[in-house]
Amino acid sequence: QGVEAMQFSRAISPGLQEYVEAATFLAFNEDSRLISIGELNQQLRFNDEVSFDIEPSDYMLGVADLTGECMRMCINALGKQEEMPSSICAFMRKIYAGFQKLPESSCGRETRRKVQVM
Repeated sequence: QGVEAMQFSRAISPGLQEYVEAATFLAFNEDSRLISIGELNQQLRFNDEVSFDIEPSDYMLGVADLTGECMRMCINALGKQEEMPSSICAFMRKIYAGFQKLPESSCGRETRRKVQVM
């Protein structure tokens, strides 16, 4: 109680990014959509005293990691000689296009590195 949330942001940021990656992957598999940061923050409200807010940078980094999971899903489909769903490719292209529209100044080093890998 009374603890400044930003005090621990460096400690919990990687965990929140992983949560974003997992939750967005689940939403894509269930509904073929990208879940918003607002929806994720709502999921992390447990009661009046306990809640987490995902920072936009953690959301962006988690979504960038999501593309790796989507690529892995495509590669696995190819390895099993299944037809690669074009919806996955279209989804990844939209995410990449969104990252490309971001001003250079809004992206940190880690975000730029992950976008280059996409």
